[in-house]
Amino acid sequence: MHALKIKSAMFLCALFASWPLLASDPELYGVWEPIEYVVDGTVTPLRGAMIVTPGYLVANAIYDGDGDGVLEANATSGPITVANNTITYMQWVQLHYRPSGEGNELHENVEYDINYTIEDDRLIFHFPSGNRYISKRLAGLEE
Repeated sequence: MHALKIKSAMFLCALFASWPLLASDPELYGVWEPIEYVVDGTVTPLRGAMIVTPGYLVANAIYDGDGDGVLEANATSGPITVANNTITYMQWVQLHYRPSGEGNELHENVEYDINYTIEDDRLIFHFPSGNRYISKRLAGLEE
């Protein structure tokens, strides 16, 4: 009887530890190439990489934000949970870098929700502002 209680407790611990994975979306996980950031209908091309795993997101991108040929950069990372096409993201760190130094930003420990859709080989983040961050699938986790 004691062994059954221990096995039951171990099963429940494993179940609760994996709960975020049970409410997840395997199609989301993999390597993505950020290709566009859309703000108020204006499309800004991106170059970079984003990796999404069960429990974690990391992304880096460069872009010509002002259209002047000078590249800016953005890097972010942190843990995630996923449910109902929403990523809850605890942004451990996000850095916006602009060579001019104007508007450089460092965000730490900011939590927010990102609604997303997957359309063919595109992952689209829909932000509350109406902005969209569009990435193209490079590889799934199984590859």
